[in-house]
Amino acid sequence: MVAPIPKTKAVELLAELSSYERLQVVMSEFNTNKFLRDIKKLFDSKVDIANLWICKGFVYSLSNQPEAMVDAFRNAQKLGATDKYSMFNQATQYILHGYYENAIEALVLSKDDVAQEQLERIAISTFDYDQIEQHDLSVVAKNNLLKRKSRLAELGIDINEAKVLMNAFFQILKSRKCRFGLVHHDTNQDEYYLHFEAVTDIDMTHSVLNEFDIYIAEHPELYKVNSKINIVLTPISSIRHNSVA
Repeated sequence: MVAPIPKTKAVELLAELSSYERLQVVMSEFNTNKFLRDIKKLFDSKVDIANLWICKGFVYSLSNQPEAMVDAFRNAQKLGATDKYSMFNQATQYILHGYYENAIEALVLSKDDVAQEQLERIAISTFDYDQIEQHDLSVVAKNNLLKRKSRLAELGIDINEAKVLMNAFFQILKSRKCRFGLVHHDTNQDEYYLHFEAVTDIDMTHSVLNEFDIYIAEHPELYKVNSKINIVLTPISSIRHNSVA
């Protein structure tokens, strides 16, 4: 029998910061400073310090400070927050800021269905099958990835070209320092459909797509693969999903 996780102040705070409602908005400067002050006070107690660093990382994530988020998570890991549960919590935020390599390294620690499904979703978004497949995956995840690669071959999509294409898209998004995520995908039609939502406004999403169009125009080697992948980006308020695809 697995012992329950002690309900420390850090654990309670992490639950609050992980709430669905908080993930839908950018944390205000006032609330950011409030949470950081509260965490600083809890540091003085010297109780559950590693989880407090994870909490700090969440605050930075929610306030769109991804570099500070990464630093906070690194500090948490140095203090021992490297178990599969702690790393999964960190992975959720890595994904939302496009730090996919960090997310993969965190998710492969767990063989549970949720973590393995997240790895599959990263493959769907990034086409980075090579990095994911070099890890020890569950049998189900391995089979699902093989099926998806087979479908890409049917669609005539070169995985390496698609990876370059999506990396360019994500780099533009990351430069805006806004959280984003895949909410729907469809590979059963004649094109590969990816719908992302970002925690931002419509002006920002249009700006990202316009910059991406310019990038494609300047890279004719990506014309073919771009014609086969339909990327949609909308503000998070534009559509509601009871569950993600």
